Amino acid sequence: MEWVWSPNCASDPPEPWNDLHRCYPGDAYVDRIGLSGYNWYNACQLVVWRPFHDLYDAVFRDLACSYAKP
Repeated sequence: MEWVWSPNCASDPPEPWNDLHRCYPGDAYVDRIGLSGYNWYNACQLVVWRPFHDLYDAVFRDLACSYAKP
């Protein structure tokens, strides 16, 4: 059995106490890292479609550099 840690691509609210790294349970508990994200297009009065790379590129690089997990 493998355990996957899959945080959201953005912390909401974007406050230091809510940083996704604070939620990482530790290498002993995580086998793989996933990533979730929501575009929220046309919801919550947002009207701009965000491309895939806008949602994921920065956080994907951050996670890949922070944890040695597939």
